[in-house]
Amino acid sequence: MFGHSPRRVPRVSFRAAEGCEVVSGAGPGTRRDRGDGTNVALNALRFGAALVVVVSHVRPLLYVDFSQALDAGPGPRAIYAVTTLGHQAVIVFFVLSGYWVGGSVLRGLRERRFDVARYATSRAVRLWIVLLPAMVLTQALDRSGTWFFPDSDVYAGSTAYHLVVPQDGALHRLGALTTLGNAVFLQSLAVPQLGTDTPLWSLALEFWYYVIFPAVLLAVWRGVARRVRLVAALVGAVGLAVLWYGHTQGSQGLVLFPTWLVGAGVAWALEPVGRALGRVPAWALGPVRAATVVAVVGVALVHHALGEGFALSLVLALVAGLLVALLTTDVRGVVRRFWNPFSWGAEWSYSLYATHVPVIAFVTAILAPVAAGRRQLTWATLPVGLGVAAVAVLVALAVYAVAERHTGALRAVLLRAVPRPRLFAPVPADAGTRVANHPPRAGFHPLDH
Repeated sequence: MFGHSPRRVPRVSFRAAEGCEVVSGAGPGTRRDRGDGTNVALNALRFGAALVVVVSHVRPLLYVDFSQALDAGPGPRAIYAVTTLGHQAVIVFFVLSGYWVGGSVLRGLRERRFDVARYATSRAVRLWIVLLPAMVLTQALDRSGTWFFPDSDVYAGSTAYHLVVPQDGALHRLGALTTLGNAVFLQSLAVPQLGTDTPLWSLALEFWYYVIFPAVLLAVWRGVARRVRLVAALVGAVGLAVLWYGHTQGSQGLVLFPTWLVGAGVAWALEPVGRALGRVPAWALGPVRAATVVAVVGVALVHHALGEGFALSLVLALVAGLLVALLTTDVRGVVRRFWNPFSWGAEWSYSLYATHVPVIAFVTAILAPVAAGRRQLTWATLPVGLGVAAVAVLVALAVYAVAERHTGALRAVLLRAVPRPRLFAPVPADAGTRVANHPPRAGFHPLDH
């Protein structure tokens, strides 16, 4: 499934620069970030997870539940299994996000060049450049849908759709307060998700993970100026308080934060991971990667079957983290060429993630206005679902072309005007002499870097 270069020591690639991140399916946003086999593989993983999320929302809206299925053959059974793993795919996103974004923070701190202003600007641009258009689209589609199809269960609400769209209806979730709360990443924490765009819950969690992780590290990292430590500690405490408040309201923010940290842990241990992979025979890495993919899917199915608790979520994140670690070496040859199109899909997967449910809901209100009219899932009806998913993809590509594609350009313009405050205390003049006289001990501690 995943090939490998015949070299004995694989080249480890760590592209956790400011522009590379995962925002619930978001890709780096530039073709340059697909430059090596590592990025091809990780981007393909990201895009594959985004597609799983999409089909997991199409199936409950258009097709009956498995308990009502008349055809329980291997094909439909496999489709039902895959289309139950949307939440598990988001956990994979969190691991990838921790690897890229958390890794960029760790690398910046280790090299004493972490820039809070640039980091905050990059994160804000990356999140808002898609979130704001997605919110406008949601308002337009949901208000139009409730106007033209007021009796549709999609907009009126139905438990038959589970949590894909609001069970209590969408219209009351389009007000000014809810809209503002979603714009500042409080959805699922203090306000509901905007209208039918229920996947926005994960964007709020990612935003607060982006805030908390560097703030906590800056508060304890050796060499950081004291005033910066105090401000960082305050910011970290506020972020944790927001997650705690959301947790009391039913949010999974605190429960899923460790899954994000798993990805950051992979980035932290990248050098020993590279050395360990260097001892694995080149011919064995492909089968090991394939087996790990199967393990991720298997654990995801168990996670869905037994419930979305903390322990199983962490286990799934650890297995996904293992897969990410295995993909930190180049994937080359025929396998790399096969995965290239999927890597390109990662460039617009954030747009797909943030816009697909309102689009699917609107089309469903036309094709199956009431839940009782949902179709049996058969090979004959499957093209209907694929067609609806294709519509969501086309809309996402339009949003990408208008907004997400320009992430790098907008970020560059804003960064030129961003001040660069000093984070680290000045290095004493005799630091080089003291380091020479006292070389670092074997191993390291987080506060030493």
